[in-house]
Amino acid sequence: MCGIIGHWATNALDQTDPDWCERELGRLAHRGPEGQRVLKGKNFVLGHALLSFHDDASAAQPYQSDDGNIVVVFNGEIYNYHVLRDAWCSAGGVLKTTSECELIAALWRRDGEGALRLLRGMFALAIVDQSRGALILARDYIGKKPLYFTHDQSGVHFASEAGPLQAAQTRGSLNVDALRDYFLLNAVPANCALARDIDKVSPGEVVVISDNGLTRARYWQPASDKAPVTERGCLDGSAAHLETLLRRSVSQRLRFQDNRKAILLSGGLDSSLIAALAVQEQARDHQITCYTATFDNDDSGDLEHAALTARQLGLSHVPVHLGSEDLNAGIDRFLAPLDEPIADPSYLAIAAITGQAQGHVKAFLTGDGADDLFMGYAMYRALGTLRSVEKFDPSGQLSRRLLRALPFGRSGRDMGPGHVAQMLVRALGVPDGLKFRAAASAFDPVELSNILLPDIAFAQADQPGGDGPEALRRVMLGDFLQSRILPKLDRGSMINGIEFRSPYLDQDVVEFAFALPLEHLLKRGKGKQILRRIAEAHLDPKLLKRKKRGFRLPMGRLLRSSLRERICDTLSPATVQRGGLFRPEAVSSLLSRHMRGEADLSKQIWSLFCLQLWQDTWGIRHVA
Repeated sequence: MCGIIGHWATNALDQTDPDWCERELGRLAHRGPEGQRVLKGKNFVLGHALLSFHDDASAAQPYQSDDGNIVVVFNGEIYNYHVLRDAWCSAGGVLKTTSECELIAALWRRDGEGALRLLRGMFALAIVDQSRGALILARDYIGKKPLYFTHDQSGVHFASEAGPLQAAQTRGSLNVDALRDYFLLNAVPANCALARDIDKVSPGEVVVISDNGLTRARYWQPASDKAPVTERGCLDGSAAHLETLLRRSVSQRLRFQDNRKAILLSGGLDSSLIAALAVQEQARDHQITCYTATFDNDDSGDLEHAALTARQLGLSHVPVHLGSEDLNAGIDRFLAPLDEPIADPSYLAIAAITGQAQGHVKAFLTGDGADDLFMGYAMYRALGTLRSVEKFDPSGQLSRRLLRALPFGRSGRDMGPGHVAQMLVRALGVPDGLKFRAAASAFDPVELSNILLPDIAFAQADQPGGDGPEALRRVMLGDFLQSRILPKLDRGSMINGIEFRSPYLDQDVVEFAFALPLEHLLKRGKGKQILRRIAEAHLDPKLLKRKKRGFRLPMGRLLRSSLRERICDTLSPATVQRGGLFRPEAVSSLLSRHMRGEADLSKQIWSLFCLQLWQDTWGIRHVA
């Protein structure tokens, strides 16, 4: 809901950098378009760009305690603020404002790092604690809000986005291990940055910097053994409890004074259920609008199903059509300025929707997180089939040869059967926890080594193990949700000064989901059993029977048509050579094969394109 920035000097006042803070705060104006404020102290300077959801002039940030010892700058929303405030005041504490920062400062003074475990919400924050001589940086439990920093002997610079830190580098260079993970995850990992010497506060982490150095600690991670026996007993009992948690989560995320509220409605189960609960929790006091993206020649049925759901719930519905010109314009407006490359094409659709909603909507509710928590992705359904194939073809070599011999194995159709089959074959012989990464990566390790220049060497990637759906879900929490989905949602909404709120990612909902028995999630190859049970009472039966399609643009066709000129120009041999990462002839071969329709290589090409665009914007190169 805001942008934060700051510089904390380890020692003397003259080491602070107010000019940098004031200048680079302007880069974050899209995150907080309602005003900017800078606070300077004896060894710190903090800045805040405001996007306000509550009217209180006394709650201006950065916040400094009366004695000057605690200073807080904060981005986000604490959904249990009123509960914590009431408890504080009931115990005799005094709070002079309704500022979340004042409450955070009070809790920090009393509980230290333990205060973070009390906060339920989405946030990135910085605390200057003069009594400890320390700067504290922290992110919410699952990483909805980003926070980047650099650290050296003189102190720390931090910001809500990497851009202000990258702009300060006179000669930026790549973190090649993060580059490896970018191609494996189609995103920059949640725990590191693509530019060398820039770090991230990881989800659920607190970083403390003082004269004694830097320490890092996780204050939250999912557990799987905390559900009461009564809740684990039967699906109906679990569903009833989960519905109570979801209702509270939806209600909390609708609780702000501005009535410009909307729902990102895809036409699927997850967002439709959120829409149904939102209507009931709002008691129709205020009109909620739904937005749905649609594309040229779109046969997904999303618009039809979303319109049906909106009519049944009595919601206003706004279809947002994204044509070729919109996507081309979106590259310059939304993609090129990104602080880190996001190789998920649906980012453009999200940014275009929020761009159209700008001025009409302050915050969207979304259905994101349900597939991750409740095993909705196709890979969960495919685990059994893959295990059966692995008994006869552990390495996948026979399956690959068979695939190449079949006609559909060479199909250029977007996400056609050949493309899906190739993805699944990649997962053969891989531990269950890593099957999604293997299947969904832009390049497998052999393909990546063939396209990279020979002087780029990676460290060995971590190999989290484990078998079964639960192992897959735990890895995907970091691989997919925290590294790809949440940054896409944050950047796609905040680039237009709009906030996304995801009720499924409420901390109590997440912890309950991880404590559920497998049979409440996955049955006969169909996921989200518990959500389907809840939705039976609220949604049209046709929606529950609908096959999951996902939210994607027809990139294979677009790269051959309306985006072709832009793609080929950005990935020209001269530009690729200047970037210093890839073999120009290998990139040209990839483009030629796709443009001739020999194969759907859109994922690989888009991944290269987004990275090259980022390099061109920030001038960051590989330094051997």
